Amino acid sequence: MDIVIEFLPGNAEAREEAEWIINRLVENEVRTLPEDFLAYHQSTLSPYRGMRGPVVETDEYSSAESCVKDLLRTFPKKTRL
Repeated sequence: MDIVIEFLPGNAEAREEAEWIINRLVENEVRTLPEDFLAYHQSTLSPYRGMRGPVVETDEYSSAESCVKDLLRTFPKKTRL
């Protein structure tokens, strides 16, 4: 199983929740994610925590890590007032 989870700064609660989900998968010796894994977890998130785009499969990236890094570069940097 190849999972990469990255968060923008200030999302400690979301990180903890994601780590709990991953730990549960590991403890249950899950080797392959269910087909609807991402869509299910996306649907359970509150809309107050931001927008989620559709789940997309692609062969454009050589690894999950390179995909995540590229996606994170597309988000604007937070500015402090």
